[in-house]
Amino acid sequence: MTRMHERQDGETLSLAVCELPDGLSPGDAAWRDLLDGVARTRPQALLLNELPFGRWPAASLTFELGRAGRTAAAHAAGIAALDVFASLTPLAPLALFGSTALPAGSKLINEGFVRLERRYHALHHKLCLPEEPGFHEDTWFCPGSRTFGTFDHGGFRFAFAICSELMVPEVPRMLARLGADVLLVPRASTAEGFDRWLTVARATALVTGCYVASSNRAGGGEPAFGGGGFVIDPGGELLALTDPARPLAAVRLSRAALDRARAAYPMTIRTHLVLTPPRPA
Repeated sequence: MTRMHERQDGETLSLAVCELPDGLSPGDAAWRDLLDGVARTRPQALLLNELPFGRWPAASLTFELGRAGRTAAAHAAGIAALDVFASLTPLAPLALFGSTALPAGSKLINEGFVRLERRYHALHHKLCLPEEPGFHEDTWFCPGSRTFGTFDHGGFRFAFAICSELMVPEVPRMLARLGADVLLVPRASTAEGFDRWLTVARATALVTGCYVASSNRAGGGEPAFGGGGFVIDPGGELLALTDPARPLAAVRLSRAALDRARAAYPMTIRTHLVLTPPRPA
């Protein structure tokens, strides 16, 4: 995918994360609340949750072409509606990050994107696809392009690790080697697994020297999504956490914090490893 550069040199950047309800549609109450929150906090970047528009498609064990079409249509309409956010942050351009469902033959593709100044940039296709009750993603989605793009905005470099990709250590480590400052993790996860997500996010921040930002789906039936968007700083500390009473949270990212973390343990470890498969016993 294209590696985009929209750099604006700066020492800090305001980033917002959120939790949005299953079945979100432009114009409904949750959408209006999101617009109000963005107008109030005026972030320079906003991360939406994984596949934010319409109902979660991968709850069904069997792929359904009609349902896939409705999912793709809901996202096409939602992406078109995102430009309304541009008028809410007149002092600086707002980068909108999220993922969308695209038709791909007999399946869908889960594409990470950024929308900035009415331009759409595709950055990444989700490659790590769970297959379990409520999350039959390997049935519904195909990998698509097997590359990872980065996007520079406001002096920070952003990259996607969509939901379960955070759980595959090779992904965030590779993104850090690509120069990422902020790992974007849009999720569709349940409340039961929240402690696990937070633990992995904190560990990932520590071993990569990156911020980890995540927005999550909320509500729904089967599965029931748990909300809880969060931002972790490069030292592994929790900076912000959303909840039903506060579904949007904004924090200020700092280049100084990145520099401090990258000059401290464990980023100071110098490895001399030559990894080879173990010999059979």
